[in-house]
Amino acid sequence: MRGMTLQENESKRETMNESKLYELKLEKLIKENFNEDDFETKSELQEPVNIDQAITDIKQFAEICRLYEREKS
Repeated sequence: MRGMTLQENESKRETMNESKLYELKLEKLIKENFNEDDFETKSELQEPVNIDQAITDIKQFAEICRLYEREKS
């Protein structure tokens, strides 16, 4: 983080920590509340669900949202 002021460095670190905490909460919620058996027929579920991939996708989306909010402000 060369070239950043101490305040900018600390702000970036806080944002990274908040982002990681948010990702962990999302992952926990998905694992607690999502069960492939919730779908009664194959027609409701087009393809097998990969929970790890779903978590990765949500983390990427959360990162995009976080970056968008930071750019917006």
